[in-house]
Amino acid sequence: MVTPEEKGEAADTAKDLLTRNSLALEAQIEQRPLAKKQEEFEEAQAKLSGPAPPETQSVQEEGRQNLGPQKAMHKALLKNDDTELERLSKVLDLLYGVLNA
Repeated sequence: MVTPEEKGEAADTAKDLLTRNSLALEAQIEQRPLAKKQEEFEEAQAKLSGPAPPETQSVQEEGRQNLGPQKAMHKALLKNDDTELERLSKVLDLLYGVLNA
């Protein structure tokens, strides 16, 4: 039988875990390592291809200003929930069962 104290400890542990996960997710979004790599790649490509005509530069700058902070230019591959992972697990289990039958 679970005592009220154990329930409270479990709830505190769950809250702590949720808080840590939220902080980690916020840090990843803020750091955006792949977006920074993409920007570095685009800058390197621009340097290799030479200076763009002035018209192109102004259009690119306007486009970037209209985007504001670049949150998500592309649709995310995975959703921020466990149902996507559960679905993937079921598909992989099914595939494993077919291959080993």
